Amino acid sequence: MKRFRSMAYPYVFWIAIFIVIPMLLIIAYAFTVEGTAFFQGQFTLDNFARFFRDAVFMQVLLRSMRIAILTTLVCLLLGYPSAYAIARAGVKSTTLILVITLPTWINMLVRTYAWVGILQDNGILNSLLSL
Repeated sequence: MKRFRSMAYPYVFWIAIFIVIPMLLIIAYAFTVEGTAFFQGQFTLDNFARFFRDAVFMQVLLRSMRIAILTTLVCLLLGYPSAYAIARAGVKSTTLILVITLPTWINMLVRTYAWVGILQDNGILNSLLSL
């Protein structure tokens, strides 16, 4: 188990740099005054007061919440029956999983063929560089 723990250190480092630190900066920025006062450490709750007073911010918040709830409901309505059907399928479950995941592979396939078209011997990049 200790061997696997040491393998997780790069991922923890990655998460700290690209998720935890930016989130802490957002939280710190939310509690500071505008401009360069962030670095001076002047904490305030005025940003939150302005957020709840301004009608535009509230409209954006309500629209975002409505989209999030609708998306969650659609995912639940599609996901649970699909998962139940796959769980009950038995041997055919691999085929059903393939049918569900295949559309996500299309994006990668299109990008791969685009790069082939760009990088091949008579492709766009070679034609531009040989001018």
